[in-house]
Amino acid sequence: MLSALVGLLPLLTPLGGASAAAPTLYVSPASPSTLVNSELTVDLMADCGTNADGVSLVVSFDPRLLQVQEVIADVSAFRNTLLKTTDNTLGRVYYDAGALTCHQDGDCPSGLVRVAQVTFQAVAAAGTPTALGLTGKLTWGGSYVFSGTGTGSAVTIRLRGDVDVDCDVDVADMMLVAQVWDTHAGAPGFVAAYDADANGEIDILDIMNVAIYWGDACLLP
Repeated sequence: MLSALVGLLPLLTPLGGASAAAPTLYVSPASPSTLVNSELTVDLMADCGTNADGVSLVVSFDPRLLQVQEVIADVSAFRNTLLKTTDNTLGRVYYDAGALTCHQDGDCPSGLVRVAQVTFQAVAAAGTPTALGLTGKLTWGGSYVFSGTGTGSAVTIRLRGDVDVDCDVDVADMMLVAQVWDTHAGAPGFVAAYDADANGEIDILDIMNVAIYWGDACLLP
């Protein structure tokens, strides 16, 4: 009888220790940037405080600008993936996971852990950063240690060829690159931001980077 009660002790651990550590959820990095038609990967992070045994997340995004390509579970902490659903029409990722045997194993998640990675495709650009929202819950022993809004992320999506970053690709961009034609890294006048292929010089490839995307504009102002 005594051994059975000892075995139940992890399940009966008071909630106070976990809540005192201020568990929370957040997206990392906080301010990523990418180009149209490029992929962007972010981490979904949980600060479990003293202990947690379950996590539930909802990531919101603007589907006009971003589309989810893949959601990869990080099973190092929450080993059992219970839900992994993407809605690229509504702009949502739903993710639930747990550590179903951690009480008996004595190794429940604690502190800062990565829950999952989400890879997006940037399908359009906007004049201002677009938000990745995050809400969710962390549980411990059948109770919530966190429930509500986590810390999201602000994603900057730029147009390819838009060297003056005014949300369109036009003659102004071509002129800026042409003005520093044939300069190289370390030389007067060289502008690294205009070196689209990052080869250390402003050449025909950088001019072509503007010409190919000529006329493109941000979807949102």
